[in-house]
Amino acid sequence: MRSHVNVLVRLLIAVVMLFCGPLSMAGPFPGWDYRTRVQFDNSTGIADLTDFPVLVTLDSSNFDFSRASADGSDVRFADSDGTVLSYELEKWNSAAGQAAVWVKVPQIDSASNVDFINMYYGNTGAADAQNAPDVWSNGYKGVWHLSSTTGTEPDSTGRHDGTVSGGPVSASGVIGQGRLFSNNGYISARSEDLGPGVSSLDAGDDISVTYWMKANPGNASYQRNLGKDQNHAAFGIETQRAGSADRMDLRIDTSGGLNQVKPIGNPSGNTAYDGDWHFIGFTLDTGTWRTFYDTDVTSASYNPGGGFSNTQPLYMGSNTGGGSKWSGTLDEFRFSDTVRSQAWMNAEYRSQSGQLAATAGTNLMAGLVAEYSHENAGNRLLDTSGNGYDAITGGGGGGVAFVSTAVPQGFDVGLGDTV
Repeated sequence: MRSHVNVLVRLLIAVVMLFCGPLSMAGPFPGWDYRTRVQFDNSTGIADLTDFPVLVTLDSSNFDFSRASADGSDVRFADSDGTVLSYELEKWNSAAGQAAVWVKVPQIDSASNVDFINMYYGNTGAADAQNAPDVWSNGYKGVWHLSSTTGTEPDSTGRHDGTVSGGPVSASGVIGQGRLFSNNGYISARSEDLGPGVSSLDAGDDISVTYWMKANPGNASYQRNLGKDQNHAAFGIETQRAGSADRMDLRIDTSGGLNQVKPIGNPSGNTAYDGDWHFIGFTLDTGTWRTFYDTDVTSASYNPGGGFSNTQPLYMGSNTGGGSKWSGTLDEFRFSDTVRSQAWMNAEYRSQSGQLAATAGTNLMAGLVAEYSHENAGNRLLDTSGNGYDAITGGGGGGVAFVSTAVPQGFDVGLGDTV
């Protein structure tokens, strides 16, 4: 019944257009032909997510690439109320039918599966409008997708580009491309700010780090895939193989204690060297660390001493200075100078593994003035076209009355009531 109502509302508007002539539209992208809904499933989320970068993955099964520009330059995103959203194209390959896009979403409610945004496309004259630094402006100090094929790995925040040394090569990643390390190189990201504003990887006690790893067989004991320390002399952090065991450890060196080592995730369930992709993460909060291995979470205390801030570069694939080189593929490195919540870290895992966002139907936008969806009981009055013609309650029989003077302009078409 609800789907019939939705169709009815759209048809009524089309009839009005036929007899009353075209109405001016004030949606976010009136010159775009198509719109696809991106639905979020945060039903397992334990907290709201604010300004969260969501991964939108497209392929030929859920998106018609022939309707968009070949390079994705006409792609745009807007919230359900029409607010334009910042986004970054990590990958757009029309020929292969593959794309990976990061979108900064204002809010995704906890325990909810009804929130959504809209993706617009179908305007071949549109120029590229990416704004990667804004996508990653919520506490991120460095974001390396590791998808470059050159000697530089760009930092999407625009401030800490990585330099490739030795043999790391482009390889298939968990999201697009990653970097394959073969005990013969590393990537170092300078700690100082490379761009305007204040940004540094010299973070003190409050940080969060995440990345994906796929280990090759034959890694030696204690090989590192992350290092930012002062050669174990005073301050720093590292992630390393736990000796010859198949798990990963986090090591912290502070003035309060060198070589403070804890397992990442539950030791009995951490099989990071099984040849599969695994999500690795940790947060450090002035004496408390929390580690993440896929969906597993553990916490413990450490001696913070005077902190572990240092001016050394961040090394990926080795320890600081390029020693203890690692063997395997790394992808999607992130460094934040804030302590992310458990809900945030779990959402990062679910987003990056394709469990948070999915496309949910496409509409032809040409000529559309307004539309109203009754599928969401808390959002039935919203004009989901983004043109601003929200409805009000009070129609006959408890239905919905379309407003006679809508925002942003009059909608004087006499639709009356609907249910």
